[in-house]
Amino acid sequence: FADTLGSDHGQTATDKAFSVRGLIEAYRVSGQDKYLQHAAMAFNELLDAYDSSTGAFTSQSAYSIDDVGVILGAINAVKIFAGSAVDQDKTEALFTAFFESAVNLSGLQQAVPAKTVAKGDFELDEPDLYYGYPGIPKPPMAGGPFGIAPVFAGEVSLVDGKWQVTDGRFYAAGAMHTSNEMIWFHNDEVNGFPTP
Repeated sequence: FADTLGSDHGQTATDKAFSVRGLIEAYRVSGQDKYLQHAAMAFNELLDAYDSSTGAFTSQSAYSIDDVGVILGAINAVKIFAGSAVDQDKTEALFTAFFESAVNLSGLQQAVPAKTVAKGDFELDEPDLYYGYPGIPKPPMAGGPFGIAPVFAGEVSLVDGKWQVTDGRFYAAGAMHTSNEMIWFHNDEVNGFPTP
């Protein structure tokens, strides 16, 4: 599988992210440096396709919740395992910028609970930004007669240079996938990467 991924990284940002993630895992399991080099090449293609003025990749305008999970997971895997094979400063910048655009600003995160509902007393002294991005509404104010639960939308798209929710439905499988990827952002606390 890794040899196939190494020869064709795909066309869209999601395709490239799948290649990156698979190649990083092949490198981790096999220890073969060629897979790390292919992962770095695929990641650099992904990096080159990112348009910081829109917060999206030039190869893709619509992002399902699964797409966002795959892309963020691939960038995170590169941050943790690729070392000097990639420019880590650019990796961190891409990670932050895409997360802010595709999750926080796009409408993908439809609502956030109040900090006092989601956290224990010992956690309430942390900055509000750790619990909800400014502008994301609380569930009662998120729309509709009953509000919207603090869940991910199914899809967001960049249309005429502006983010919008193009599928507001909740997809459990995609949300779980993306939530798992987000847990692994804290690799020092939760290691979701199996030991080879």
